[in-house]
Amino acid sequence: MGKVKLRAALSAKLSAATSPVKSRIVALPMKLRATSLVECVVAAVIFLLVFSLSLDTIAGFKAGRREELSLLAAESALQRALRTYGDGTHPEGVHTREFDWGEVEVRITRYGEYNDLQELTLSASVRGDRKTIRQKYIIKTAHDWSVAE
Repeated sequence: MGKVKLRAALSAKLSAATSPVKSRIVALPMKLRATSLVECVVAAVIFLLVFSLSLDTIAGFKAGRREELSLLAAESALQRALRTYGDGTHPEGVHTREFDWGEVEVRITRYGEYNDLQELTLSASVRGDRKTIRQKYIIKTAHDWSVAE
């Protein structure tokens, strides 16, 4: 106990000389027990489990982001197809275009019994996903396709 009192007195003198706030060193009443190897292994396993779960969650966020980008690309391709085929100058038929994210199908048919109207169906299918975006439009033809030219 004599060493603890001497150490505390020296520490008090040094801290009083170096700082205006006095500090006291408190001796611990009991000794700290060292952790065992089993406790360290259990802690490491828990840490690795939490780390692997967090990585899985982060990977899920990235996969969701990739899916969103594919859907945005499909929407953009449908808008381009509408600008291209929506002018009424194309004959009836099916036109398909492949992209790295999937495909766009443009189907042009006559609308009912009206020779001057066409039904334009745009479909975008994302590859690797079950999502399909389908849009339908009725457009006025530029000329009457039923009359032979």
